[in-house]
Amino acid sequence: MSAPVMRLLTRDGVEDLPVRNDAEASLLGSYWNAVQRFLATGEEEGLARFGPVQVGGKRLEVDPDRIEFWARYGELDFEDIYESRA
Repeated sequence: MSAPVMRLLTRDGVEDLPVRNDAEASLLGSYWNAVQRFLATGEEEGLARFGPVQVGGKRLEVDPDRIEFWARYGELDFEDIYESRA
């Protein structure tokens, strides 16, 4: 059985990454919750704890301006943080 693939936001945009374990999947879920909360309320504090975090060698984007940039261009779809299989 192959590892699930989840989306993550890096400075270069949304990328799909195989997650290695439940802890990594949980971390990405918490990260996306913080991103969604920021976009809905402007609260940046939730993003701060992910500043130094890397998953699969990729640093998670926490810069509010960059997150808003990607959101404006429709790159942040919260309906599904898992890679689509279409």
